[in-house]
Amino acid sequence: MTLFSTFLDLSPNRLFVSVLLGLIAGIFYALLIPVLLESMTSPSDFELLNPTELVAFGIKVHSYKFALVFLCICLVIFFARTISQVILVRLTMDASKDIRIRLYRRILKSPLDKLENVGHSRVISSITVDIERIIEGAEVFPNLFVSAITLVSMMAVLFFINENIFYLVMGSILFGGISFIVLNVVGNYFFAEARNKVEGLYENIENTVYGIKELKLCKTRRERFLEEVLIETERNVLEVSKKGATILSVAINYGNVIGYFFIGAVTFIFVNYYSISQIELFGIIMILIYIIEPIGVLLETVPALSLANISINKINKLFSDLPEEHAGESNAFNESWSTLSLNGVCYEYEALDSQFRVGPVDLSFEKGTVNFIVGGNGSGKSTLCKLITSHYGLVSGHIDVDGVKLSEGNLNNYRNMISAIFSDYYLFDRLFIEELESKRDVVGMYLKKLELNHVVSIDDGYFSTRDLSSGQRKRLALLTSILEDKDIYIFDEWAADQDPLFKELFYREIIPELKAMNKLLIVITHDDRYFDYADRVIMIENGNIKN
Repeated sequence: MTLFSTFLDLSPNRLFVSVLLGLIAGIFYALLIPVLLESMTSPSDFELLNPTELVAFGIKVHSYKFALVFLCICLVIFFARTISQVILVRLTMDASKDIRIRLYRRILKSPLDKLENVGHSRVISSITVDIERIIEGAEVFPNLFVSAITLVSMMAVLFFINENIFYLVMGSILFGGISFIVLNVVGNYFFAEARNKVEGLYENIENTVYGIKELKLCKTRRERFLEEVLIETERNVLEVSKKGATILSVAINYGNVIGYFFIGAVTFIFVNYYSISQIELFGIIMILIYIIEPIGVLLETVPALSLANISINKINKLFSDLPEEHAGESNAFNESWSTLSLNGVCYEYEALDSQFRVGPVDLSFEKGTVNFIVGGNGSGKSTLCKLITSHYGLVSGHIDVDGVKLSEGNLNNYRNMISAIFSDYYLFDRLFIEELESKRDVVGMYLKKLELNHVVSIDDGYFSTRDLSSGQRKRLALLTSILEDKDIYIFDEWAADQDPLFKELFYREIIPELKAMNKLLIVITHDDRYFDYADRVIMIENGNIKN
């Protein structure tokens, strides 16, 4: 993905019209000075007595034909440039949405372990910082096109007036351009460094929000975190950003002042070596003054384009680090299936410079049974559940349902059979459940049973609030899971932070009810007092199933 290809892929026709109108505006900009010069040098102005004057609305207009042409050119410039900018601004907004949606889709289609490796702060910084910079870079395109064409056109006029000055100015522009590029490369290096540090900044902000309880409990931790982490990261980002901005400011102003050197060189030096008329000198100086603005615009667009290019590289790298799952919707499994099997399933990942392995695991789960998975912290219980849900890709082995092997072609169909509440679950603000209205009685029953009916209601599928205690939020997640009515239920330490009343409810009522509905239940738990409600207790230790 490049900045230009982003817009070309989105709407080539609109981009073409915008560029074309920008080119037209630039060409007509260049016609203004020749028209003015021609109006001043027209012989009819001197040979006849006021033959070109016109009175309009009480205003005397000299050389009215040229004035009319000048007015028409101004109108063409106004409409062409305005329409070009409006088209590109609207296209830019569409592109912003398009890039974000592409990121959303990639995130949703990426393997969970890859997404965990990338980290939330990197994803968030790309969505908030990089896309905004890409849009800012795109917004300079109209002025870039107009200025570039204006500069080229004015240089053509300059060549027509005096070739020697044309070569002098071209040489100066080339020298200034090369030296500007050198400064820009140095500035970009610091901007790239600053962008790399922004991810750390977002991570620290995230740590502040989620670690606020721990920070408030310890003055030393709080003060050191503020000074050594937050302020230090801010200082590092600011330092390299300032260096980059300083260098680019020097480069831009250096490029701008070169234009004035053109004028001084022609006015005070060039005229001593080459014969040139007063009207030619006047026209040349007008052109040189005129091209200072497009040169300045071209130089001022460079920082925005540079930052946009850095952000595009960041997003491209993010896309490459988040490969897309090829998950199909093939309906390969029989609705009346009975057995879920793990056959030699293995998974490996690196943590703290050491490898952790789960498996090989050989297990079979029967529909209508309750299976408890127990083990110490770090034994691999949650990882095993994420293998069962196919969130983690298998290193070896396979999963099958009644002998039908899980594959890319039926992956989404398989996942759609599962409802899970993980230890780090997320509670959405609404229920994404079809035919919710027909389940209103069930919703009311479980809200009352889970003692949520007095704190939350469900209106048009939305929860009235999520500002609940951790236990209440988890009970609301349980209600959501039950309403999904899936074949397989996985609960990862659901009862860990529940009051004894709701633990009793979960193990003695909810689980038996789901079992009676012929659901397969896999429950990670430490509550040994309720083991008698399980049809099987599976012990896992160091990633291996213990018999």
